[in-house]
Amino acid sequence: MQPEDKLNHYYDLLLKWQKTINLVSPSTIKDAKKRHFDDSRQLSQYIPQETKNICDIGSGAGFPALVLAILNPQIQFNLIESDTRKCAFLRTVSRETLCDNVTIHNDRVENIIDNIKADMVTARALASLEMLINYTESLWNNNSDFKMVLPKGQNYLDEISQAKTKFCFDLAQHDSETDANAKILIVGNVIKKP
Repeated sequence: MQPEDKLNHYYDLLLKWQKTINLVSPSTIKDAKKRHFDDSRQLSQYIPQETKNICDIGSGAGFPALVLAILNPQIQFNLIESDTRKCAFLRTVSRETLCDNVTIHNDRVENIIDNIKADMVTARALASLEMLINYTESLWNNNSDFKMVLPKGQNYLDEISQAKTKFCFDLAQHDSETDANAKILIVGNVIKKP
C-alpha cells in the first residue's frame, strides 16, 4: 500500500468514525483533506533528517502524528491520547494502513511523558506553547538537539510572549500552507528561566 493509498484509507475511516465519535470539529469535516491532512502533511518538511523518535501529545484523531507516520515510515512515533475512544480510532487507522511505526498510549501526557524517548514533539490544538514546554520538560532538559514542531493559530504571538516569561528558547516561524493566519513554530534549545 502506497502512502497516498494509506492516507485515502485514513480519510475514509475518519468519515466513517466521525458519525459516532466527535473526532474533529464537525464544521471541518467537509474540508478535512485540507484542514487536517494537508495541514499535518506540511510539517514533514521540518523534521530533521536524523530524527528517530517523535512524540505527539494530545493526538486526538491522529493529526498530525498519523499523517507524519505514514509519510515517514523510518521514524518511530509515540502518540499520547487520554480519550479511550480516540485511541481505538488511532489503533484502527494504524492497523488498517499497516503503519507499524506507531505506538499508542492511552494516558494523560503528565503520567507518561517521563517514560517516552523522543527527539521531537508535535502537538496540534492541544495547549498553549507555555503548557507544551512545561509538559515536555523531561524531553528537552539537557538535550540541545530536541525540537518541537507546532502548528499554531492566529494567537501564536501571544503564546510566544507568554512562554518567554518563563523559558528561553530558539524559535523559527514559518507560514502555514493551509491557513493564512497560522504559523508553524519550531522551538529548540529550551532553558527554564531562574
